[in-house]
Amino acid sequence: MPWEIRSFDMFDRDSEPLTVQTGESFHDGLIALWRHHLRDGLQEDGRDTFTAFDLHLLPNGERYHMPRCSAWPEGAARIKAWAAGANELDFLATEYARIFFNAEELYRRAAESSGYLPGNPRLPAH
Repeated sequence: MPWEIRSFDMFDRDSEPLTVQTGESFHDGLIALWRHHLRDGLQEDGRDTFTAFDLHLLPNGERYHMPRCSAWPEGAARIKAWAAGANELDFLATEYARIFFNAEELYRRAAESSGYLPGNPRLPAH
């Protein structure tokens, strides 16, 4: 299914979203959403930037996004530090789909864990 990643300026809410990437595979779209969110949507300490992203499926218009104002910035920071490679991004995309697109749950698990994401290598200390 064709998709696009759209970027939103959260400081200027009147601005139009920008298409920053397109593709065909839903899984690849989830990976791209995580990549853009982790690279440009989060600061190093896990707080939000003024840029948000969504995965927009074409032509049906379904949209998936990452949560803003996360209640778990510590978890977001740890995931950002950990998810540097393709295998980690693939894992995040798979987990994102597995828990029904609830990234807040991933943030919470990372923040509350003793340094592990379930079934994966130890997250770096924050």
